[in-house]
Amino acid sequence: MRLSYFVTGEGTPVTLLHGFTQSGRSWLETISKIAAGYMWIVPDLRGHGETRTRPGAPCSMDACTEDLEMLWDHLGVETTHLAGYSMGGRLALHVAATKPERIASLLTIGAHAGLDDDARATTGAACRFSPASSGAGPASRRRCARRG
Repeated sequence: MRLSYFVTGEGTPVTLLHGFTQSGRSWLETISKIAAGYMWIVPDLRGHGETRTRPGAPCSMDACTEDLEMLWDHLGVETTHLAGYSMGGRLALHVAATKPERIASLLTIGAHAGLDDDARATTGAACRFSPASSGAGPASRRRCARRG
C-alpha cells in the first residue's frame, strides 16, 4: 500500500476526503479560499489519484479507515476535524462512527450512510456530541448508540 497525500498549511488539523473518481487535488480551490490557521491533510483514497494498493487488496470502508489512521499516526495527529464529499462523506461517517476518539468534528457534503429506505426506518442511530478536549482546545466527539 502506498497512500498518496499532501499536507498544506499550519494549525488545527483538518482532513478532507474527496468524492468518487476524484482525488485529493479536488480540494485545492476550497483550501485556497479559507483563511490561514489550518493544517489540511488531503489523501487520495484507495482506487483514486496516485494511491496504489496491491492487486486484490480490499477497497472497503474499514480498509480506508485504517489508511487514515496510518496517515494520522505518521503525521502525529491525534484528533482532526473531518470533512468529506459524496463517497468521502460516506467514509467520513464510517470513520466518525468507528473511531470517534480521533474526530474533533464532522462535516459531510452530499453523503448518507448508504441504507435503503426500509433499513433507515428500522436501524436508526441516536447520536449526540459531547465536549472533549484535544491538544488544540475544546472539541466535539461523536457518540452513537442504536435505538430500540
